[in-house]
Amino acid sequence: MKFYFCKMKRYFLLVVFSVSSYSIKSQVDSVKTFNVWGDIHFFSFYETLRNTKPYTGFGVSSGILGLRKTLSKGNWLVTGTIMYDVSKTTRLTYADTVEILSYTEGSHYTAYLKMGEIKLAPLNEQWHFSVGQLLSDQYLTLQDKAWGRRYLMTTMQEYYRLGVPADFGMRFGYFFHNKKWYGSISFLNGDGAFRQQDTNSTLFTSFMLSFQSQPIKKHRWIGKIYVDYQPIPLANEQRMAANVFLQYEFADYKFGTDFAHIMQGKNFTAKPSAQLLSNYIMGKTFIPTVYFLLRNDLFIKYVGTKVETQYMVGLEWKPLQAFVLSLSFRRNTLNNQSFIYLHAGFKF
Repeated sequence: MKFYFCKMKRYFLLVVFSVSSYSIKSQVDSVKTFNVWGDIHFFSFYETLRNTKPYTGFGVSSGILGLRKTLSKGNWLVTGTIMYDVSKTTRLTYADTVEILSYTEGSHYTAYLKMGEIKLAPLNEQWHFSVGQLLSDQYLTLQDKAWGRRYLMTTMQEYYRLGVPADFGMRFGYFFHNKKWYGSISFLNGDGAFRQQDTNSTLFTSFMLSFQSQPIKKHRWIGKIYVDYQPIPLANEQRMAANVFLQYEFADYKFGTDFAHIMQGKNFTAKPSAQLLSNYIMGKTFIPTVYFLLRNDLFIKYVGTKVETQYMVGLEWKPLQAFVLSLSFRRNTLNNQSFIYLHAGFKF
């Protein structure tokens, strides 16, 4: 009986200690928000000219799972974000700006860490300091959200691999003019998240200045100027990217333009690399849940080719905020391909 009483006493003390520790911890770190989200992007295609193999099939272009938790203490906020993405990081259609055609690690549908960020900010979130695996300011943090049709097709720079989607490093960002304007500076490895971090990994520096106006009588502007620089010592070269993006919104219509200029080589002359321009229009049709989409990506200069283009026309049915279905036609003169696509997207 005495042994049983001592055992119960130990259990009771353990429970009291656990509850007290949790209570103290809860007082120290207050959970402000906790979010879980996901995206599933399905596609089916048929290439009418049969200039690709296979010329028909099904697939999942992306499967995203993310978690974000924000803690507050005093005048500070600390946010942790982790996001995994099953996307086409291997067997690429287009070489990236350092002419890598494929990444050797993982299979066609391996889940990669897309984002792993720790962000420190004051309560008013006027500025932030972030470390970890950060999403690219070149095309993901602004254009991807503005375009808003990732399930259908990624933005121009991501689709044609004009820069890495994420990289390891740190970033400082600051909002000003009533948070309509935002500027950031990033210091990153330069290899990207999906390549081996080797001796060719050099300091990659990027600057971004963007603005997002408040809607005024259903009118809204979004814009961005971006530039980055990276030395490539093993090739005795250097790389620089510049990007200008502008989007105008009126009611349920969007008009966007995205221009990217990539320079690479000795004194930026040996390899002019790429110049691409993307323009798009989208909006509601006479049916409230049906939208039309038009997009044209112009290859002004790309991997030594002449002027080429890829355009897309399509219809989108959006019966729910979380579910969307699209039928589109896509023509690529660079590869002489004509596709009919069926896409489906689901968010949670």
